[in-house]
Amino acid sequence: MSELKKLMPGASIEEIEQEAAVRIRNTFPTYSEIPPAIQWVRAQPIVGPFISFAHEAIRTQLWNLKYAAKAMRDGHTAYGAKRFAGALTATTLATYGIQELTKAVFGISDEEEENFRSLLPDYEKDAQFIFWKNEDGEVEYSNISFNNPYSATTDKILAMMGVSGTQEDELLTNMLVKSIEVFEPFFQETIISQALLDVARNKNIYGSQVYNPEADINQKVADVFTHIGKTATPGTIERAAKRWYPAAAGRTLKGGQKPELSDELTSELTGVKFRKLDYAEALGNASFGSAQSLNNSRQIFNKVARSRGSVSEKETVEAYEAANRSRFRVFNRIARQVRAAKIGGLSNSKIVGILKNAGVSEADAKAVLRGVYLPLSISADTMKRARESGHPIPMRDIRQIQRKFRRKELAPRR
Repeated sequence: MSELKKLMPGASIEEIEQEAAVRIRNTFPTYSEIPPAIQWVRAQPIVGPFISFAHEAIRTQLWNLKYAAKAMRDGHTAYGAKRFAGALTATTLATYGIQELTKAVFGISDEEEENFRSLLPDYEKDAQFIFWKNEDGEVEYSNISFNNPYSATTDKILAMMGVSGTQEDELLTNMLVKSIEVFEPFFQETIISQALLDVARNKNIYGSQVYNPEADINQKVADVFTHIGKTATPGTIERAAKRWYPAAAGRTLKGGQKPELSDELTSELTGVKFRKLDYAEALGNASFGSAQSLNNSRQIFNKVARSRGSVSEKETVEAYEAANRSRFRVFNRIARQVRAAKIGGLSNSKIVGILKNAGVSEADAKAVLRGVYLPLSISADTMKRARESGHPIPMRDIRQIQRKFRRKELAPRR
């Protein structure tokens, strides 16, 4: 009230109180402010699982900035700057500052952070963390974005600016991707629709199968119902079964972790979860996507080379070079994941096995471990198809591109 009196000289007490009430409603999340269109989307079960929360986070942030800007336009510069700085600190700088402080304390470099983030699931890749290293030199973390109601937007803005999180290789691409991701809560699938789509595609968000197509029908049905059933299981119950019980029984998890019951219960009660990344599982999950990306890169060339229509030598050569540029970006991404996995204690043979199991060829896996790029190989069938279609692949030009790319080393971006 005292601040509003300075901002509204000459206004009555009633007017100031009314303005205070309006400002509270505009700057604090309240579902009564959700517009009808958002309420309608919120009611259907297909998309927008957290649409109300995301809408209110964006709305209140914008109003805070509007009030700060209005104060500065009206000549109350000090108040406007103070309000702007307060909003920025509360929503962004506090969590980012804590993250950078812990990195400095435990000697975690930007490269280590980037490699580590490459193994995280998509929902955590741009989050802000408290980092530390255990006695084995492995990076452990606590996701403090979970405790920041504005992180859905602020984390993406930091990543868009290249300050934190993961970035795409090109600046404009990164800005576009992160801008779109800000609005993911409005159009991504709900938990149940995601589970049903997983079953229909027989592929979960990590790229692994929901069920084994070669298993008997009873096992398939059990796997499908287990996958869908997880969406209706409260998180506390799932964590109790997967972590509390093994911790109480002194058991080791599949990934080699040995949870402590006291740590698990503390995390549950406080909401602050201290985590040790399961490097084998994380690399496996990430590698399914990497294998698909390598296949997508190959298709850039195969779509042109295997075409039954007219294709010029120039088009073939350009497609091969474009495929290798894409493939090189994927190799760099895998290299970051492999470096993080090695810090996590995985042996070279273990890493190669995980990559192969996900669909990455052994030759590609070993090339990544050596830190070198392996140019796209052209199959005999593709060469035959191109020849039969009247546009044989100009191997002389292809070999020149291969020589150029073979000289490329896989290196961290930072």
